[in-house]
Amino acid sequence: MNYKMLKKARVIISLLFFILTIALFLDIYELYAREAVHKVLFLQFVPSLLLFLQSLALGATGFILIIVLTVFLGRFYCSAICPLGILQDVIAWIAKKRSKAKFFYKRKRSYSLLRYSILGISIVAFFISFSTLISLLDPYSNFGRIMTYLFRPIAVLINNGVATVLHKFEVYSLNPVKLITAPWLLVLFTLAVFITLAYMSYKRGRLFCNTICPVGTLLGLLSKVSFLKIRFKESNCTKCVKVNVSILRRLPSIIPDV
Repeated sequence: MNYKMLKKARVIISLLFFILTIALFLDIYELYAREAVHKVLFLQFVPSLLLFLQSLALGATGFILIIVLTVFLGRFYCSAICPLGILQDVIAWIAKKRSKAKFFYKRKRSYSLLRYSILGISIVAFFISFSTLISLLDPYSNFGRIMTYLFRPIAVLINNGVATVLHKFEVYSLNPVKLITAPWLLVLFTLAVFITLAYMSYKRGRLFCNTICPVGTLLGLLSKVSFLKIRFKESNCTKCVKVNVSILRRLPSIIPDV
């Protein structure tokens, strides 16, 4: 497949998942049924795995589908399904638009020891049912907290403000929604995670995915044996050096490191 077509397809799919996931978390009127939430969770690796281990339900085998997709397509989950990964892409895209540098990313050493240590700790946490640690490292849980504790209150306040103004003109298309506040410690922790994640993404793209996220590390290991990979055709190489270098330097900003 043409490289540009592949990138466009990935962007379209990722934005679709991203918008739908945000819509579920910011559904202040609770318009979506629980079935819609379950369908989203089906394709989220850690929630699907935890639900399967707890209930052994066949409807919670989305993690198996993700593994199969990874073996065939590489880190498709990280690239197009994981909302936290896509959030990092959005922030990195903004950073690149603001930067005047010709090559925004540079090759830097990998943090293999850190990545595999966190993966090992996460596996141990699964076996001893240490759900708190799993929740802190799970990308979907982190994204959920960011949307629920930081962005949902903003959506409620905007809705209530607009509804108040409309009601003065006897327009009742919007209704005030009760603002449910979370403990301040939890909000501050979530804010710290979001700021850290945003800074990492702004400076280094998917640095969280490639150094901390245990799901990314696990799927990265599986992707090493994937059938479909991006390869360069030697017959198409013009030996110009500049084009080859620019493409190689652009790859880390498009596809997560493995």
